[in-house]
Amino acid sequence: MTAHSDIMIPLDAGQCRAFLAAGSTGRVGWSSPSGHVVAPVHYIFLDPVIDLQPVPHDALADLARPTQVAFQVDNLDCDGGEALIVLIRGRSHPAAQPQPSAVADDGNPFVDVGWFPIEIEIDAITGHLIIKELGLPPLAVHSPMIMPGR
Repeated sequence: MTAHSDIMIPLDAGQCRAFLAAGSTGRVGWSSPSGHVVAPVHYIFLDPVIDLQPVPHDALADLARPTQVAFQVDNLDCDGGEALIVLIRGRSHPAAQPQPSAVADDGNPFVDVGWFPIEIEIDAITGHLIIKELGLPPLAVHSPMIMPGR
């Protein structure tokens, strides 16, 4: 059996922001009074903040109070042996100005679904492209995962 190793290439803030702008689903995590919570969410990236689509998830009500959160978006390409991961640390609060024109991929406007929109102010943003070493030179700079929409 041949051992494989992973190559981890850091992304700069611009690449992280481009990836966030191209996405619509992620996970938000925080420490709640009942323990640690990680919830899937739809989002819109309105640089420098992330607006979470309101969803009927009772635990998300915690985020209406200023709360330290982690937010993660990723894209896993198992066939190509690549993973792109962006992680944000920030603080949540109710959206100052809900974006009625903001529309999720499914066509639903955020403010018309009967729940409150949550906003995450970004304190730190990091990202990595992870390539499974398969004996080929990495083409990370030209990876379609770094340039969404190509």
